[in-house]
Amino acid sequence: MRSIHWMCYHPEHMPDALVCTNMLLRRFFLLNEMDASDPSQSNLYDSKYFIEKVLPTNLVDMAVDQCGSNIIGGNAPHVPEPMVQNLKAEFVSFESFLKAHTKYAQFLDVISKTSPCHNAKSGASNRGRRSAMESEISDKLERNAFRQRKVAICKIVIEAARRASDGWMDVLTFAGGWLVDLDDLASIDAESAVDAGEMELRAAEMKEIRSTVLPAAVSMLHDVLGKTASWMEQMVHDIVDQFGGNAAKDILVSLFHTFDETYRSSASQAP
Repeated sequence: MRSIHWMCYHPEHMPDALVCTNMLLRRFFLLNEMDASDPSQSNLYDSKYFIEKVLPTNLVDMAVDQCGSNIIGGNAPHVPEPMVQNLKAEFVSFESFLKAHTKYAQFLDVISKTSPCHNAKSGASNRGRRSAMESEISDKLERNAFRQRKVAICKIVIEAARRASDGWMDVLTFAGGWLVDLDDLASIDAESAVDAGEMELRAAEMKEIRSTVLPAAVSMLHDVLGKTASWMEQMVHDIVDQFGGNAAKDILVSLFHTFDETYRSSASQAP
């Protein structure tokens, strides 16, 4: 992996470094063998490590800038400008998927460690010695403490789910299509340094990656939404089981209003 640094010492080599970077990323994705039926088993550690720990952070921008500088200077770029734009889109596609996958792994960790159920009752042994007013006040305090705790854990789960789902939506709604070239490669000069055989191999590899990775992305987005809905359903049943009737309804209304932007906006504008 680190041999890519040899191509990053001089700006004029940056477009070639981007070519090799994407070549390695395609190989990592092809060897990963992601299974759409259980994509959570793929950690994609090699690709993530390569981008986060090995590559220069400004590689893509420098490659594009170098190509533009050559054109302005009247020099024919070693890697044609349309190809560099395609390489940039390819790299950003991989990067967006890896970021979404990291958020998905974080979501799975959060939802596995955050229980939707917990006991709200306390001090049951003292209830017989309380007056009716004391019991009513105690119950209200318990409900309020219970609601606040539910709000706190719901925010944790909902935020993790939102980040994960937004990540997968960024992949599935990627501008121009995920891992799809922006420019028609037929417009690239046939006499350029780009080898036609390499271009054909690249196109075939990208097509193969899309055929396995995009269904996995859909599956993981569905998993996030399904697990979140199931978790919220268990949380609602927990409230109803412990309080029942109007008390549970009041807690649920107050709880869900906490996450309702429309309600919060109208409430803050109320006289």
